[in-house]
Amino acid sequence: MDIFTDYAKWKAENRDFIHTLIFNKSQTISRFTSVIAVVDFFYQQSLKRKLSDDEQLFFETGFDYIYDGFYMIQTILDYQFQKDDRKMESCAKTINLLLYATDFLSELENHQIAKTDLQPLLDFIENVNHFLDQRQNVPDVYFPLLNDIVNPIFERNQIEFQSMESIFYEIALEYGIYHEDDEQVMRNIFQKIETK
Repeated sequence: MDIFTDYAKWKAENRDFIHTLIFNKSQTISRFTSVIAVVDFFYQQSLKRKLSDDEQLFFETGFDYIYDGFYMIQTILDYQFQKDDRKMESCAKTINLLLYATDFLSELENHQIAKTDLQPLLDFIENVNHFLDQRQNVPDVYFPLLNDIVNPIFERNQIEFQSMESIFYEIALEYGIYHEDDEQVMRNIFQKIETK
């Protein structure tokens, strides 16, 4: 089985979950819009032609990213909100904060940063998870606090960070596939799932 088949299978297996998130206009997936648009575009292209090495890399990287992100959201929904998507949505800003924090952690781990340097970020993630366990949103001060924690780590280690959303936004613009209407992008992708 190749990665394109894996992607089609993933969309089909997660159809109900994706449908729920899209049609409830979940804020938990708004950060994935450009990535999903690019991945789905290259999937459609792969059905017509062989992708270039760069396009293949964009597809694989994007699919890995949305796979991991949706898995985390599904896990939060199942275990911290007992499958109650409305209650989960009430904590969407906290879930997005957790996703951003784990993106930073993943990037830093890729650079093999010492665990002692990562500890403040690990503690932050644990605190955010505690709020989700309580089905509560973090205080607003947590948002600038995340920047206060990660910026010095990146600076000390001379690492430049560009988020996946911004990278894939640029790719989407380059290929002319980005739509300003996030909801419409997601609905179009869901319609493609429905027709499989």
